[in-house]
Amino acid sequence: MQRVTLKDLGHLVTILNRLTNSPDKPGAMIGGKYITYAGHYQLGGAYGGWKLERMMDAGGVESITGGYVPKRELYERISAYIDGVRAGMTR
Repeated sequence: MQRVTLKDLGHLVTILNRLTNSPDKPGAMIGGKYITYAGHYQLGGAYGGWKLERMMDAGGVESITGGYVPKRELYERISAYIDGVRAGMTR
């Protein structure tokens, strides 16, 4: 079994952002003020674990995969989430 790295997780998040036409970055400086891009998927890490998050309108984040889990488990959850998005697109 091959080790799952942050680079592997980042690749899945990039695929998810492209698949859902979500912004590819969390925000940008515009006129000296940081503006967040709602809908952007990103990784969140704490307590030695990781989760998938999505940016909200006001700059907060919504947890998509629940609590923090090991990288391998998150890889499987994001892969399943992508499969679900793709399945919904074929309807």
